[in-house]
Amino acid sequence: MRCAKCNSFNEDGPKFCHNCGAGLLGKETKDSVSKAELLGKSVRLLFFQDDNKQINVIANPDKKIEDKHDKDGVIQMVKIVGEGAANDQVKKSYLNFIKQMKSMFGEPYYDDQLAKLDEATLKKEYLRLLERMWERWRIIKK
Repeated sequence: MRCAKCNSFNEDGPKFCHNCGAGLLGKETKDSVSKAELLGKSVRLLFFQDDNKQINVIANPDKKIEDKHDKDGVIQMVKIVGEGAANDQVKKSYLNFIKQMKSMFGEPYYDDQLAKLDEATLKKEYLRLLERMWERWRIIKK
């Protein structure tokens, strides 16, 4: 599968591009929400793994869906911003999540080094840690 943002080739399976961190698009369902509908809003994202071991995400799930994925899902609050939004709030959100995950994994966190990174690099690190968190959480839940 080719990334729509950077045109890098990605194996089937991952939800995010290994090169730029952009989401890899699969088939949209009839319940899909467009990016325009979410832009600028804070949303609850439910991450869960399906039977094919694929990580999926649902924006603003209802209680019934949350309950269904109680044992195999992770919820995170995020603010949806436009592509390339050079926005301090976005960078702070990435840095905060990275700091929390590094602490959870017992790894060093260097404020000064990470603060110098551009948004795209922080996004890659965020997604890498999110996948590690997911894998660790999935193992603990079993």
